[in-house]
Formats: sequence, C-alpha cells, structure tokens
Amino acid sequence: MSEPKRRAKSADDAARPSWLRVLLRQVLPPLFWVLVAAGIVGAVIWLGRAGRERLQDHPKYQVAIREIECDVPLGMTREAFLDEVQYVGQLSPKVSILDENLPDRLREAFATHPWVLKVDDVSIEPSRRIAVRLGFRTPVLAVFWDNRWRAVDADAILLPQNAPTQDLPRFRGAPKAPQGPSGKAWGDADVAKQAREAAKR
Repeated sequence: MSEPKRRAKSADDAARPSWLRVLLRQVLPPLFWVLVAAGIVGAVIWLGRAGRERLQDHPKYQVAIREIECDVPLGMTREAFLDEVQYVGQLSPKVSILDENLPDRLREAFATHPWVLKVDDVSIEPSRRIAVRLGFRTPVLAVFWDNRWRAVDADAILLPQNAPTQDLPRFRGAPKAPQGPSGKAWGDADVAKQAREAAKR
C-alpha cells in the first residue's frame, strides 16, 4: 500500500469515534451470527408447529369426547355427562391430543357444566388417554318450583333437573323465581340461608 493511501486510512480511523470502531469491529460481527442462529431456531420452531397442526386431524391423534375418563355426577352415566360437557363447552365430537390448547379447552368446557364445582386436573397422554379429575357440587336442599322439586348446593347453586331430591331437606316457605339456569345461584336470600343451614347438618 502506498504511503498516501496508508496515511488516508489512518486519518479515517482517527476521525471515527472510538465507540464506532468498537461497534464495527467487535459488536456487529458476533451480532450477525446471533441473528442468523435465532433465525434458524425460529424457522425450526415454525416448521414444527406447522407440521403439528397438519397432523392434528389425523385419526391417529383424534380422541372422541365420549372416550374421556372421568367421574360422573349423581344419577348420570358417563356418556350422558360427556355429551352435556361437549354441548355446553362447544366442543367437537372428537379432539386432537396434538392440540396445544386442548388442556385449557377441556378445563373450560368441564368447568362450564352446572354439576362441576372444580376441575382438579386434565391429563393427556401420548397413548391417546385423556383423563379429567373433577369435583362435583353436592345437593343439600330441595326447593319446590314450577311444579317440581329442584336441588341446590351449599352455595344455593341451582343443580340440573336430574339432581336427586328425594332424601334432601325441604325448603320452608315460598321461594322467588330462580335468577338463572342450572349452574347459577338461585338468587333468593332465604334459599341461600336454608341451603347453608342444610349443609351444616
């Protein structure tokens, strides 16, 4: 390199701020490779998810709602209960074990059923076994309304029409009309009070 060019280069280097020289020589090259690696990892994750979504509808990974293992409320068969869970939870007749959102979807669907007090656990295994552990509401009081006895739990939640009432204490008085469907609080202070008292017996 000629002396004038060497001097010109040295002058350029001297004119650059020190932080700019560090950025160009030490920061940008490693950052470039970090970005390349991140892009490769992102592409692999995207391809994996795309492949997973394509396989979701394959019969090998589909499970019928009626095949889910769970306990059932009083007086119901498992098939009837799961049919109702599918209806109130707006689920398809079959679900895919590859669906990443399936545990949350099942938890929400079961929790929507008026018999269900809580969803303790949702287990999904590669063998296509789905098990849901539930806690159910317990009838404690029978309330006469619309020419029939209806059961409520300790929180005065109106239970489905198939809830047994024959051995329950009877509500004393004339109740107000229920303020909502099964699974909602009756909405009558006297019903709530007598339900709490009945639960303590």
